Amino acid sequence: MGVQVVDAQRNELNQAVGANTGDVQGILGYSNVSSFYTLGNAFADFLVGPGGILPSAPNGIKYFQQDSGQGNYYNRYLVTEPYVQDDWRVNNRLTLNLGVRFSLFGTWHEKYNNVYNWVPSAFNHALAAQTAIESATGGLAVAGTCDQFGNCTPIPLNLNNLDPRITNGLVRCGVNGVPDGCMTGHFFNPAPRVGFAFDPKGDGKTSIRAGYGIFFHHGTGNEANTGSLEGSAPLILDMTQNRPTNYQCIGGIGQLPNGNGPCRGSGAYPLNVTAIPTAAVWPYVQQWSLSVQRELSKSTVGTIAYVGSKGTHLTTDLQINQLAPVPAGKNPFLAGQPVISADCSSYDGNQFTLYGPDPVSPISGLPTDPLTGLADVTATVVSGQPGFVNLEAACFGTPGNTKLPDPNSLRTFAPGLGRIFSLQNVADSIYNAMQVTIRRATGPLTLGVAYTYSHSIDDSSDRSDTTFVNSFSLAQNRASSNFDQRHLLNISYVYKLDSFVSKMRFWFSDIGYDSSGATTPMPASESRLGHTLLDGWEISGITTYQSGVPFSVINGGSANGISVLDNAGVANGVGAGSIPDVIGDPYKHPPLGATNPQSIAPRS
Repeated sequence: MGVQVVDAQRNELNQAVGANTGDVQGILGYSNVSSFYTLGNAFADFLVGPGGILPSAPNGIKYFQQDSGQGNYYNRYLVTEPYVQDDWRVNNRLTLNLGVRFSLFGTWHEKYNNVYNWVPSAFNHALAAQTAIESATGGLAVAGTCDQFGNCTPIPLNLNNLDPRITNGLVRCGVNGVPDGCMTGHFFNPAPRVGFAFDPKGDGKTSIRAGYGIFFHHGTGNEANTGSLEGSAPLILDMTQNRPTNYQCIGGIGQLPNGNGPCRGSGAYPLNVTAIPTAAVWPYVQQWSLSVQRELSKSTVGTIAYVGSKGTHLTTDLQINQLAPVPAGKNPFLAGQPVISADCSSYDGNQFTLYGPDPVSPISGLPTDPLTGLADVTATVVSGQPGFVNLEAACFGTPGNTKLPDPNSLRTFAPGLGRIFSLQNVADSIYNAMQVTIRRATGPLTLGVAYTYSHSIDDSSDRSDTTFVNSFSLAQNRASSNFDQRHLLNISYVYKLDSFVSKMRFWFSDIGYDSSGATTPMPASESRLGHTLLDGWEISGITTYQSGVPFSVINGGSANGISVLDNAGVANGVGAGSIPDVIGDPYKHPPLGATNPQSIAPRS
C-alpha cells in the first residue's frame, strides 16, 4: 500500500495552446494559387510582395493574425492517489493479484483567476444580432449600418474598454460563482485492477496469466483545463484579418499603393477564443491481457498473449464555429471532382458554375465550357442551394476574386466570432494486439524473438489532430491511429565471449625470458590488470523490423485547384478541411480512381 501526492505548479509566459498563436509580431498567410496576379507559390508571393506581378492588382496575402500581447500564468492543481494491492495465493497452482487505486483529482486552476473561458450558455444571441461582418475588410461592424457598397460603421477596438460585442460569451474563471478551474470537479475516481497466474498441471512448466485494470489520467497543461486558457481573451486578444489589401493596410491603417488614397479602415476583427468543459470529465484507459507461457525445453521458453486497451474521454480540439458540411446526398460535386480555380472564378455573387473532374479530357455527354471547349460543365449552384455557402468559404482567398464574402460572415453557430477552439474530452481509442515471444539460452548465447501484430484505432490521435473536417461528427474521423504500426519484430541477442577471453589471457599473460633465453613459466593466475580488462565481455544487440505508420493524404492544392486546405468549404481552421475520396486503384479513371492531380474533392 502507499500514496502518491502531486502538488503541481506551472509558472510560465503563455504559449500557443488555444486560440492564441503566442506571436505578438503577427503571422502572414499566403495563397498557393497560381493566377495572372500571383506566382502560385506562397514563399515567392511573399518575396514579390503585395500586388504580385502587378503592384496595383489583388495580392496573394490570405490573412494576417496577431496576438495583442503575452502574459504570465500560474496554474496549480493537487492530486492525491492512495492505493492498496496484494497477491493472494489461493493454492499451489493459482495466485490472485487484487488492488485498487483511488484517484482523488483536484481541478487545474490559475492562481490569480486570470483566465477566461468561452461558454455557449453565456453567448448572447441578441447581442450577436447587433454585429455584422464588413464584406470587404472582414472587420466587426454595427449591424444595420452597411450601405450598398458594403461600407459599415466599425465596432471600435479599445484595449482598455472592450466593447461587449467583441467578447460575447466569455466568463472569468473563479469569479461570479464560476469555479476556479472554470469547471465543476469530479474528485473521487476509483480504479480497480485484478489479475491471476494459474499453473494448470502444477508442474511449473505452463503458466496462464490474465489481468485487467483502469488507469485515470489527470491531463497535461495543454488539454481540457485552464492550462489551455493561457493567453485567452479578453486579457490577450487574437484576431485574424482576412485578405488585407497590402502590408500597409494591415489593421486598416495606412495608405494604398501608388497614391490610391487611405486604406479602408476597420476597428475590431472577429475574436478567436478557446473553450474548455464546464464539468470535469477525466480521461481513463482500460487495459487487459491474457497470456500463456510454456517451457518448450530446458533452455527455451515461449509466450503467446492477447493484449488490449481502450481509451475513453480522451482530449481533442474541435472548431465548433465551423460551417456544417454539405449533407450526404446533396453534394453538387461528382465523385473524384475537386474544387478548381474555374469553379471559383465563375462566382458572380449569386451563382457558381461547376466544371468536370478532368478539364483536359471532357466526359462524353456533358456540356463543355463555351469559351474553352475543354472543361465539362456538371452543374450550377445558386444562392440558397446546398453547397453554395461552402463554396464561398472554399473559394475565399483565391486571387482576383474580391466578391467572395469573408468566411467569418458565414458562421451561424456563434455569429460575430471567429474560430472557437473547443477542447473536449470526447475522443476514444481502441488497441488490440497479438504478442508472441520466444527466448532461448544455451551456452554463451541468449536469443530472444518478439513479434507483435496490432491495430490501434481512434478518432483523435492527440489533442491537435490535423485531419478534422467535421467537428460536429467526431465519428467521421475514426481511422487507424497516426502512430499505428501493424507489424513489429524485435530480435535480441547476447553472446558471452568466455572462450575468446581465455585466449586473450594466454596471449597477454606475463611470459618472460631469463638470461639464457629460456621462457619463464606462466603464472598460476593472470594479473589483476588482465583480469580487469579481459573478463566479462559480451556481444549484444537488437534488430528491429517494423511496418510504417499511416500516411494521411490531405489537400495541398495544385496548379488548377485551390491552394487552401479547406476544399470542403467548412472554414474549420483546425484541420485539413478536406479528405481523399478516391479509394482503390489510383491509376484508374473516375469514379474508380483518378489519374489527375486533383483527386481530392469535398467530403460527401
